[in-house]
Amino acid sequence: MTDFPECRYVVTTRPGAAQESWLEADGFVSAELQPLTDEDVSSFIHHWHEAVRSEVADDTELELLNTYENKLTRKVLGQRHLRAIAATPLLCALLCALHRDRHTSLPRDRMEVYEAALAMLLKDRDHQRGIAGVELSRGELVLLLQELAKWLIINGSSDAPRATAQRQVSRVLRTMHRVEEEPEEVFTHLVVRSGLLQCPTVDRVSFLHRTFEEYLAAKAIVEDDSFPLLVSKAHDDQWHEVVVMAAGHATPTQREELVTGLLDRADQVKKHHDRLLLVAFACLETSPQLAERLREEIEDRVLSILPPGTKEHVHALGMVGESALPLLAKSPPKNARQAAKTIEAASLIGGPDSVPVIERSLPFRSEAVFLATRDAWQRAPSPDLAHAVLKEVHDTYRYAFPLSARDLHLLPRYAQQARVVMVGGTDRDGITPLSEMPHLTNVSLNGVSASAPWRIDLGPLHGLKELEHFTNFNASYVSSIEPLLGTRIRNLSLSHPETVPDLREASFLRDLEHLRFDISLPVHPLDDLLPDRDRKYSLTLRFQQDPDHVGYLRTAANALRQLTLINHKELGDTSGLLSQRDSLTSLHFTGYDSQIIPASILRELALLEEIRVDFHHSDDEEFAEALRELPALRKINLNHGTFSLDPVTAPAWLRRLPYLRTLRMHGCGPVDLTPLAGMTDLTVEVAAFRSSTVIGAELLGEGSRVVRDAPYLLRPRRGAGTA
Repeated sequence: MTDFPECRYVVTTRPGAAQESWLEADGFVSAELQPLTDEDVSSFIHHWHEAVRSEVADDTELELLNTYENKLTRKVLGQRHLRAIAATPLLCALLCALHRDRHTSLPRDRMEVYEAALAMLLKDRDHQRGIAGVELSRGELVLLLQELAKWLIINGSSDAPRATAQRQVSRVLRTMHRVEEEPEEVFTHLVVRSGLLQCPTVDRVSFLHRTFEEYLAAKAIVEDDSFPLLVSKAHDDQWHEVVVMAAGHATPTQREELVTGLLDRADQVKKHHDRLLLVAFACLETSPQLAERLREEIEDRVLSILPPGTKEHVHALGMVGESALPLLAKSPPKNARQAAKTIEAASLIGGPDSVPVIERSLPFRSEAVFLATRDAWQRAPSPDLAHAVLKEVHDTYRYAFPLSARDLHLLPRYAQQARVVMVGGTDRDGITPLSEMPHLTNVSLNGVSASAPWRIDLGPLHGLKELEHFTNFNASYVSSIEPLLGTRIRNLSLSHPETVPDLREASFLRDLEHLRFDISLPVHPLDDLLPDRDRKYSLTLRFQQDPDHVGYLRTAANALRQLTLINHKELGDTSGLLSQRDSLTSLHFTGYDSQIIPASILRELALLEEIRVDFHHSDDEEFAEALRELPALRKINLNHGTFSLDPVTAPAWLRRLPYLRTLRMHGCGPVDLTPLAGMTDLTVEVAAFRSSTVIGAELLGEGSRVVRDAPYLLRPRRGAGTA
């Protein structure tokens, strides 16, 4: 380290080899490796085959390796049991080796895949590398490991104290008369060389991958003939895979006992009825043989509880995996609720066969369907899914459908007519594909990583003649707004506007109506950014760090008709509001509980027609009195926020506002209008949430009414399904 100070050193990758604080004084730190993502897996498979190619000279063999790589990548990302194994580099490499050794013919049955993987880990790997070890057969090693796995599963533990694990091994060794090595020596070999065990901390032992723990535990339980135990635990998530693999380990007679027990218990325990039916169905995947009558009974009974209608159904279907997709295909949804749950279940299962199931559910239009589709995309974006959903959601819904910058190339290919787009990106990402989308009206760019902020080149937006709204937010920065000149920008929202040197170019955006600045303020006066001082504009300031941010308003006196202030660290001096006293007609303020607009300032804003504030303002008598003195005030919006079972009560002082015509109670949960009994000519607006029940509406006076928001979610369109 002294001789090569610029090098990086990894001392050990075995957590059990050292305490976390070891070598801290020398500048070393401990890090935890995360499971491989899909992108990591693809990259690992490529590099593994690349390494093999570097040692091969034969052209035919090189061509075969290219084929092996492409086929294995598709198999691993398309089959959930293979994807689960590939979560660590060791096991991903194992799959690569198995795939090449078998000339792309991985076992069809996942039980055989696990068996082949165990064989390679337990003996073949060390034998082929010439590494000596404890003289135990593979069968003897499996016996030892399966007893430890069974102990962990039965006791509901993910790991065990090292001493406890060693006792389990020692107990089994006493029955293995051919083994001569000492128990401690055997246990050390299992931990260090088996490739199946690890030490998450110095004094604890666990399996490297839960799949092998479940596989071995199931084998031990089947050999114990403990099928009543399996049936009694089958509804538990932690036992699901154990039960399913037990069906694979069992003899035909044992398997029939297990499956029949599951069906009988489903009839006896109503709470777990559907879950147990789905576990029985999952057992078909690992069962090489089962009586035809029993198989048909299972399928018929599972079809009777589909399509899914609850989150419990979704969860259970996700546990079943790919084999549930044909049943979902046979059970199309009949309403929007079922459609949303079908999409959730199919996307949770994943794989290419999930896409047609998702696509068939899309014609049912609802918020739940949109959110399920959005989550399905975020879980596993792919060209197939893009073909199925992108055009549909962009044509159907007004909500933005979030995309990653790395998937952005799919949008012009499958939804070129899209008008609204939201893109998440990090450093070095681009937005070039947006240049191919001439109908865009709204572009939002989200910097998703504070550690890798997105510095965005807006060049691809140049020439988008229909663009009206541009936003960048969170950890994102715009270097120039020049590409926006020539568009129809009406709303320009910028995060960290102080980093935009040419922000004065905004004055050439002739259609500009609204500006929003997040985090910081521009270095330019507001007056320099406005195209026409004879017009009045709207300005939003969000998350400002400078407590004197309201003072920025003085740089363009009486230029604003609407001002919105949202969640500032400190409110500071608000006298800057007075610079807009001769133009401001609408004021929106959302802050923290202790932040209230001073009544003395509010009284000076005589032109205010509308004010929107958080509900805690309603407890301030000075604030209420100041509102009464505003002669033009016609609308008040009280934001009561998140859902509460207790009704939010409209303040009685609203009765004292002589010109009030509209009250908006915005938020989730019930609203009580009883204190407004008898008020005439008042329109009360409430949100469209189902939870926004209204108490006392019938007590309002003549000419008063309660209206709910019109649904915003859907675009008008003919010929689509309805919720």
